Parts: sequence; C-alpha cells; structure tokens
Amino acid sequence: METILPSNSRGSQRGSAMMETVVSLFILAVGLLGTLAMQARGVNSNQRANFVTEANILAADMVDRILAYNNIDTVSDDGDFDGIVTSANAPDQPDCSAGCSSVEQVAYDTAQWSAMLTDHLPAGSGTVSFEDGMYTIEVMWDAGVPSPGCESWNAIPAENSIVCYTYELRL
Repeated sequence: METILPSNSRGSQRGSAMMETVVSLFILAVGLLGTLAMQARGVNSNQRANFVTEANILAADMVDRILAYNNIDTVSDDGDFDGIVTSANAPDQPDCSAGCSSVEQVAYDTAQWSAMLTDHLPAGSGTVSFEDGMYTIEVMWDAGVPSPGCESWNAIPAENSIVCYTYELRL
C-alpha cells in the first residue's frame, strides 16, 4: 500500500525559504536604489542652489562696485561700466596702489570681477549693460545639464548648459 503525504508536508515546502529570501532581497535592492537616486538628486539640487547663491553674490558685488564708482552729483559717469563682457581670460588689472583714473578704476573692477567669476562658478562669465538709466548685470555659468540658455548671451548656443542670473540696478 502506498502512503499519501498530506499537502502541507515538508516535501512540498522545499525551496520556499530561499524564494522568500530572494524576493525580500529584490525588494531591499529596489528600496536602496530609490534611496540612492534621492541622495543624488539632493546633492545636485544643493550644488545648483550653491551656484545660484554665488551668482547672486557676484552680481551684487558688481552692483556695489558701480555704486561706489558713481558720483551722485555727476551723471556723465553713469554709463562707464556699460559693455563689460568677461570671459575665461581675465583682463589685465592695472596697479591702483597710488590711485586710479576713472578708466583705470573700471578696468580694475572688471579684472577683479572677471577673476571672481571664473574662480567661483564653472565656466563663469558676466556682462554689464547700461540703457535708459538702468544697469543689467548678467552672470552665466555652465550647469552641466541641458538648459534653455541665455537669451541675451548670443555667443552661446541655446542647446548648451549655460544658466543665467540677471540683476538690474536703476541709478
């Protein structure tokens, strides 16, 4: 006579512990990958926020330089910073240890600002324009990800990863 084992016998349960372990390891792996992705996004967001803060500080620095330069009683000096375009090659900085002329002061401020842009931002550059009593200071940097580009910065194609920060100052 043949013996029939009940369905909950040990023989029918073989390998179930291993399958439970594999499924739980898969769920753990998916959870860890999700946590890693959130961590990476957090680091990227923090870096972007840092660059925006640096751009704000650098734009405000140029505003302070313009305000310190301009004489409130003279309107002929209002547009002296117009047309500044920095690049990776900082202009020569004049020696102003014994004082500067107005042209030398603008060159000095431009050289210092250009050096700070390249030191604090990846591929950092900036422009200053003056129109109708208002300065527009634009700080640009490479964000490392596709970006719409800067509308007023025609030298850079829109498909690049350049990000802009614009600061306006009305005199």
